[in-house]
Amino acid sequence: MIIEFNSFEWFRDKTLFIQKWSELFDELKSNKILAILGVFDNIDNNWFEDAPMLVCFSNGNLAVWTKSFCETAVTWNIIDYRTKPEWYSSVILKSESDFLKNWKEDLEWVRYEKLSDFFDSKIISIEPIENSDGIVGIKFITESGNFVIADNGDVTAGFYEKDYDANVPY
Repeated sequence: MIIEFNSFEWFRDKTLFIQKWSELFDELKSNKILAILGVFDNIDNNWFEDAPMLVCFSNGNLAVWTKSFCETAVTWNIIDYRTKPEWYSSVILKSESDFLKNWKEDLEWVRYEKLSDFFDSKIISIEPIENSDGIVGIKFITESGNFVIADNGDVTAGFYEKDYDANVPY
């Protein structure tokens, strides 16, 4: 599955974001988190933080993606974590770009063990996180505590809420 920006609607404005997603977030209350997934780059042996992260529930998955320390997007059941993620499609890789000619990727969805304390936790609430520039991530309030998926210096990462400051561009 090719991960594309155009599958996502990006938000800076909290009011518009809440209008779009509050119904889904309300439906997810009391649902258990099965897993939190990130994209892992097997070539670099590191997290591929340019991609979104997934919060998986029994009835689907919520993708969270951030950019530019001011915009956040979510989707519901658009990304299939059982399909190998692709950053660039094979068509794009056949282009004449010197950068793309040398591009190699081996990406996969992997459990984000850093937040494993929240696996099997019930959702109490899901809220956008904002700073003076816009929405920088999503806070998940659970029966086991709180975590965020948020901007980490123009990449997306997961944190315990206590370890994240929305006003510090990482």
